[in-house]
Amino acid sequence: SPIAGTTRDAIDTKIRFGDKEYLIIDTAGIRRKHKEKEVVEKFASIRSEEALSRADIVILVMDSMQGMTGEEKKIAHMIEKSEKGCLLLFNKWDLTKGQGFRMEHSIRAIDEEVPFFKFCPKIFISAKTKRNVDKIFPAIDSIESALNTRISTGTLNKSLIQAMQKYHPPVIGGKRLRIYYMAQVDIKPPRFVLFVNSPLLCEHNYKKYLINHLRDSFNFSGVPLLLELRGKVKKRRPPPPAHPHDRPYATLDRDLPIIDDDDEIMHEE
Repeated sequence: SPIAGTTRDAIDTKIRFGDKEYLIIDTAGIRRKHKEKEVVEKFASIRSEEALSRADIVILVMDSMQGMTGEEKKIAHMIEKSEKGCLLLFNKWDLTKGQGFRMEHSIRAIDEEVPFFKFCPKIFISAKTKRNVDKIFPAIDSIESALNTRISTGTLNKSLIQAMQKYHPPVIGGKRLRIYYMAQVDIKPPRFVLFVNSPLLCEHNYKKYLINHLRDSFNFSGVPLLLELRGKVKKRRPPPPAHPHDRPYATLDRDLPIIDDDDEIMHEE
């Protein structure tokens, strides 16, 4: 629909650009809830969430003159929660001419509203004049490549050493965080496991620092990065046998591992 927020159904459209075909899902619009339309808006929101679950990359289109609305902020949090790649388009940039709008001001405002957007590509376009429209699909391809990037354990740990040499792991309560190694365990989105002596010794700011280091080192633009911390595995000390014949059971106990601390999943904020 040409009127913002009035599309009610997610519409699938196949588009060919160059030698690639893309499936575009035009999501249902989400507007402010009015009592007489509350049920309709609720189902539109549900359909938008369903469309997000089907997508690999989400393109959030905003009006350059209005900036981010409350409804778009809700969608932004849905995008972050869904762990999808994201591209931001500021449409109608042609209308800002002579209005005192500056790109850097628009970027700063939206990054403050949604911190995740700091890491998402942003393109200022005009559907009317075709300004920068040709940059959209190359940006999509770049995000898709980042989503599917897999880094070898050796390369990851060379980068990790550089990060640790620049900023040493923190000391909490007289105990220093010891980092053993890092490995990538999944893609779409990229997920990493960091093996440490105790996840409780890794401060939130240091986690963010490590994620940002990964992002800068391997060009993870427009994609969420997930970092899981795993504590050191200990061997359980077996209880003394009550009788010599009980010794085989003690031997079995000795082989049962336990985890120092609960595993912790860290998302970007």
